[in-house]
Amino acid sequence: MPPKVKYDPAAILAIAFDHVRQNGWEALSARHLADRIGGSVGPIYTHFKSMQGLQAAVVKKALDLFYAYVTQARTGDQWVDHGIGYVLFARDERHLFQMLFDPRYRHLRKPYDESVWLSLGSELADYAPFKDLSEGQIGLVRRALWVFVHGMATLLNAASLPLDDEAAITFSVAKAAKIFIQGIRDDPQTRAITKDDLRLVKTLLGA
Repeated sequence: MPPKVKYDPAAILAIAFDHVRQNGWEALSARHLADRIGGSVGPIYTHFKSMQGLQAAVVKKALDLFYAYVTQARTGDQWVDHGIGYVLFARDERHLFQMLFDPRYRHLRKPYDESVWLSLGSELADYAPFKDLSEGQIGLVRRALWVFVHGMATLLNAASLPLDDEAAITFSVAKAAKIFIQGIRDDPQTRAITKDDLRLVKTLLGA
């Protein structure tokens, strides 16, 4: 009898991630994974302690892919590229997008939300269109575009938006970004936005 294949954590995670990617979050189960790795759930619980531990690892791996999408250079405009990548991720990775933004599993994504937001913000530290804006204005305009692209991404992911051409997505995101920045500049009261105001906006948006 040939020796049983021993699956390390990376291999188990890769199998789980691929299964969610192809079939959706709800299809992931310990029994299915056990069938894939030799009929026993033992290695799953040995390496990940629980199915929730494995689910958390799948979410982290999906977020890494999401981050790669939003940070990929596409147009030469970093902020616009963030938005385009967000929408393209929803288009290309339908099941992963649904998993990441399913409110039932937000607790698995939440530990990474702030670090992703701050990392993307650090990439914009020298972003020329933001140079004349206050910190509060930058925070507000970034969240405005986030809401816009999340709406586009959600509709596209659900096939409710007949717009899946990358050129059309790029045009829409670039125009929205330009409008939001100009709107912030045209409203002098936004210069007085405080961090408390931004925290309120974040709470209202659930972001």
